Amino acid sequence: MSLWEEAAILLRGCYLLALFLPALVTAHTALWLGGSARLHWMQLVTWTLEQAGPAFIKWGQWGATRPDLFPPDLTTQLERLQTAAPAHSAQHSRAVVGASLGRPVHVLFDMFEDKPVASGSIAQIHRARLSAVGAALARGGRLQAGTVVAVKVRHPGVAKVMQRDFVLMQRAVKLASALPGLAALRLEESVRQFGGPLQEQLDLGLEAAHLTRFRANFRLWPNVSFPNPIYPFVAKDVLVESFEDGALISTFVNQPDYRHRGMLAETGLTCYLQMLLRDNFIHADLHPGNILVKEVDTRSALGGGWAGWLSSALPMCFPPKLILLDTGMIAELSKPDQAGLITFFRALTKQDGAGLGQAILDMSERHTCKNPEAFVAALAAMFDALDPDYIHRHTSRVIESIIDTLRQHQVTLKSTVSTVVVTTLVLEGWSSKLNPDMRILDHMRDMLQ
Repeated sequence: MSLWEEAAILLRGCYLLALFLPALVTAHTALWLGGSARLHWMQLVTWTLEQAGPAFIKWGQWGATRPDLFPPDLTTQLERLQTAAPAHSAQHSRAVVGASLGRPVHVLFDMFEDKPVASGSIAQIHRARLSAVGAALARGGRLQAGTVVAVKVRHPGVAKVMQRDFVLMQRAVKLASALPGLAALRLEESVRQFGGPLQEQLDLGLEAAHLTRFRANFRLWPNVSFPNPIYPFVAKDVLVESFEDGALISTFVNQPDYRHRGMLAETGLTCYLQMLLRDNFIHADLHPGNILVKEVDTRSALGGGWAGWLSSALPMCFPPKLILLDTGMIAELSKPDQAGLITFFRALTKQDGAGLGQAILDMSERHTCKNPEAFVAALAAMFDALDPDYIHRHTSRVIESIIDTLRQHQVTLKSTVSTVVVTTLVLEGWSSKLNPDMRILDHMRDMLQ
């Protein structure tokens, strides 16, 4: 590392130290007092992460999905960071598009909306329309002029800032973990596991490759779709893809009278289980904000005339389509870990607590668990005490109890395995809201047979 880079890291570190100092100084007292003092301290931590920039926002978002590392009240506070969405100027987007794609925006697009339709910690999305020149270049001229597309542009300097901040994170957590009260939060382990996914999400070209693979895996699914990357308009800091219309799935979670709630839950669950159990290529960020629902217009699907008129008087017979967005973060398990995870889910469907505990240990960093036998015994006792019907009806609560036991016994899952388990938990949560009668364990058992 150059002297200049070390100086830049030092200056950035001084700023971050001043920013984080209030949270560090008050940590021991607040965590010892508990109650409202603990809550206010966790709110302070969340605010501090927001102010610290994209790497820390991303770490907080990732931490919100790691209940095996952090207590529930902290993960709840960190979930607020999912809405943090810094935006950069339209001038920057136009400059980056021109530099990365080799032609200025006004040549490639005859319409480019300066106001982003969405923005996250790494990039923002603009709606645009291909010009005749852009259409001739896109996919070898297979798109028409006027095609509406989404243009995803990385925030300025985000890669360099995040790389510097990750170095600072590694150094800072070593010091912070020595403070009273913070050692139990296992900060060093969380930052170590966070590094891989962070680097992947910085490369929009890699996200395009993920989209291509997902589209191939689900090419025979009429009711599951992904945005289509538009080559050659793909680079590390720019990704042009098909513009997807639809409503967030959370909209339908809150509509008890929507007639296709059960169908959406079924589609989402079977789609995820295919990723997990068959493809071993898993969308690792499947929260409701990354899932759109697109309803098929029966009149346009059936055409005009009598068929179109009849469709207006009948319930919609075409199933709604799920569109999965933001594939920057994926999980792909090694063969031993995939086999271990299948063993984990088999033990869960059989309600075998001891087998479940052993499967978890096989997939974990063994050195972190001080007493593996006690951990296995704790899970065996937990399942012996649970009613089988309760396990089927409240699978997410059972998984949460398993995660609590992991944390109590200091069992740390590998990052990819934990991502899969937590994604399963998130998916089961919103699918059960759509259809309370759905049983994820029954679907797992069918696919594992």
